[in-house]
Amino acid sequence: MQQGATIAADAKANGNGGRVAVVSDQVKGTTRVDGWISARGGPQGGDGGFIDTSGFMLSVGSNAAIDVGARASSGQPGTWLLDPFTS
Repeated sequence: MQQGATIAADAKANGNGGRVAVVSDQVKGTTRVDGWISARGGPQGGDGGFIDTSGFMLSVGSNAAIDVGARASSGQPGTWLLDPFTS
């Protein structure tokens, strides 16, 4: 996911944030995240969603911004899964 790219799975009014997966498509591939991803609950209520960034190797760039509703005024924050393979 390159710098400047955006993925949003946000609730619009009332409801939970959605699910987003950014994973490499190759065995032993590298997942690179350097854009903006959000899965926020709705402004009238709802929990944050789930963002999965996984790969054999994981690179999170300096321009990456991840929002799972940690600042939600109502509802619980969501989850950001960082899942590099390690042995």
